[in-house]
Amino acid sequence: MPVVFFTIPEGRIDGPASERLLQRSSETFADILESPVDRIRAYIKTLPAHHCASGGNVPGSSPFFEFIVLEGRPLAQRQELMKQFAGILAEETGIPLSQVRGMCRRVPAEEWCIAGKPASEARAAHVSALQKL
Repeated sequence: MPVVFFTIPEGRIDGPASERLLQRSSETFADILESPVDRIRAYIKTLPAHHCASGGNVPGSSPFFEFIVLEGRPLAQRQELMKQFAGILAEETGIPLSQVRGMCRRVPAEEWCIAGKPASEARAAHVSALQKL
């Protein structure tokens, strides 16, 4: 279920670094959430630099990340993911960590779909365990 999106201005990451970013972020998700890696999705979206603003300056050069987890994940896990994703993104793009921004979205299990079913049904045991955390 965990999903992460990285939005990066064009020209700020090459093919090998893109692959490392996706691999490292997937492994980080699996490790911190204690989730099977096959459930994790990671994506990179690139935008023309003139479609980005950083500090009001166009073209922008600062990357952004957003990740989604089911409600019930502890704050400590979510904050560790933010820290790790920011660091990985800075390392793989060469952009200073001070320029990286990101956020976490929590989704109720009944509003997340897995193979056409709400996660509250498809992963009922997992959702129940999260509610006990």
